[in-house]
Amino acid sequence: ICRIDANRLVIFGGSHGGFLTAWMSAKYPDLFKAAIMRNPVTDTTNIYAGSDIPDWAFSEAGVSYSLTSPPTVTPSMYSTLFQTSPMSMVDQVKCRTLILLGADDRRV
Repeated sequence: ICRIDANRLVIFGGSHGGFLTAWMSAKYPDLFKAAIMRNPVTDTTNIYAGSDIPDWAFSEAGVSYSLTSPPTVTPSMYSTLFQTSPMSMVDQVKCRTLILLGADDRRV
């Protein structure tokens, strides 16, 4: 039987895993002692404009997106994108956090 030491629980993820790590550390602020994120998407409102995968942000937010006819972002859509972004809960994070970023990553 494996035992987990709750006083030493750390979460780690890269890319989409970094996005999930950001969410988990904000959603469960008392669970993790540290969070490590490699090239995480932390704000989906920024990724749709300058990324090679703009449809991903809309998909995460549950908003329809057409590659042949991208939507015009309305204030309501922008709000939805932000609310489904880890950045919307950044003030909830309590654990020590290390964010590792690559200088040439177009997605973060």
